[in-house]
Parts: sequence; C-alpha cells; structure tokens
Amino acid sequence: SQSSSASTGDTKPRIGVTVTNASDYFTQPVQQGVLPNGAYVTIVETGSPADKAGIQAGDIIVEADGTVITTTSQLINILQSKNVGDSASIKLYRSEGLKDAKTMDDIKDGSYKDVTVELAILDNVKQ
Repeated sequence: SQSSSASTGDTKPRIGVTVTNASDYFTQPVQQGVLPNGAYVTIVETGSPADKAGIQAGDIIVEADGTVITTTSQLINILQSKNVGDSASIKLYRSEGLKDAKTMDDIKDGSYKDVTVELAILDNVKQ
C-alpha cells in the first residue's frame, strides 16, 4: 500500500512519541538524582510502534541501542539513522503517576524496563 506524505516530507520512520528533555521538565528531581536524565515521553501516539511496545506517556527513555540518552536530540539521531522495519532497543525508567506528579513528594520510586520498538512510517492521519 502506497502512503504519501504530502508536503511534510516526513519519510523518516518514527516510533510515535513526543519527547522533551527530562532535565528541563523535572529539573530539580533530575539534579537531585530522584529521576534519571533522559528523553521524557509526553505523548505516545495510539497504535504507534511505541504504543505497541508498551511505552507510556510519563516514561523516561534512558538508553537506545546501548547508547545512554541525556537529551532528546540524541534519541532522535539514533532513531533517524534507521530504516522502516528496523528495531531499536529502548531502556526506559517508569515511575507510576509521574506524568501527574506536581511536587518531589509525588514522585514514587520507579523501575527500569527494556523494550524493543520497530520503526514505521507514521502518517499524520490517525488510523
């Protein structure tokens, strides 16, 4: 099936997440070592490879293919070097309720989880 990417030119495969730097979003917790630095996932597109792999909004991606991630651009560079159908090994840190945490006291101890994500071309149209 042909998929056209009209004027976006978005032909790079993606995993379907929106990320921000954990150190910007959770400056104090990261500085104090309460949370790891990495790419903080704010949105996971429904039905995307990330969704299928079990990545959730509120996760912090700390490693991709064995490379420690401290900024979103590092993660994006690793993913953009791949082709459709390639897989990425992702290590993430998950703390339940993190995306709703308002203060340091709201942050619970989390755990690390390894997932494998397959990259795909994702159209802007939600299927």
